Amino acid sequence: MARAAALPPEERRAQILDAVAPVIKAHGRQASTRQLAEAAGVAEGTLFRVFASKEELIGALVERYLGAGLTLERIDVIDPTLPLAERLTEIVRILISRSAETFEILHAIGPPKEPSTEERLAFRDHMLEQAKRIDRAVTALIEPDAGLLVVSPAQLAELVGGMVFAISNPMLRHFRAEEPARISEEPESIVDLLLHGSLINSTRSTPGFDHLEAEASQLSTRISDTELAPAN
Repeated sequence: MARAAALPPEERRAQILDAVAPVIKAHGRQASTRQLAEAAGVAEGTLFRVFASKEELIGALVERYLGAGLTLERIDVIDPTLPLAERLTEIVRILISRSAETFEILHAIGPPKEPSTEERLAFRDHMLEQAKRIDRAVTALIEPDAGLLVVSPAQLAELVGGMVFAISNPMLRHFRAEEPARISEEPESIVDLLLHGSLINSTRSTPGFDHLEAEASQLSTRISDTELAPAN
């Protein structure tokens, strides 16, 4: 029987990381190399030919979950011919799911070592680029219905991400109102608010704010380098 062709190195790494993720979620840094190898379906020696150490594997797993790749893989399979509300519902469902998965990993492994200023800035730049990649993918799915919106597709993409983050982020839940004031985390509920607002019927009698003419820089607050610098 012919031997199966070996996967390219990056695909092999991703396959192992996806396989060991449940073990890390369950045991955090206490997961043994034997548990990790068994989950990946390889020998321990094979595991450490791909990753130099358990810490390198955990670092790569965090990078994979914080990155845009897993989110984009799921967004890419959304049918662009679906009605706008259904497309947005699928997007919101994916963003909520990915947020939960990422925080589960981060909670399991615990806080990282205190980063240097350079590391903080590099991490900030990396995360901003990952967010932009997701925003571009969401914008592309909204674009066909641009003519129906009072905001641009890019602005709606930003609203989608911001609203999902504010409503579903596990670290923000204890700051939010108790029931019944809390907004539902159901994707359909979030999309309904995004598309139709809080009014039962539109009663606007004068022109509203011209979102399309507003400068994006006036609508966003950028994180400054000084805000990221460690306290003295």
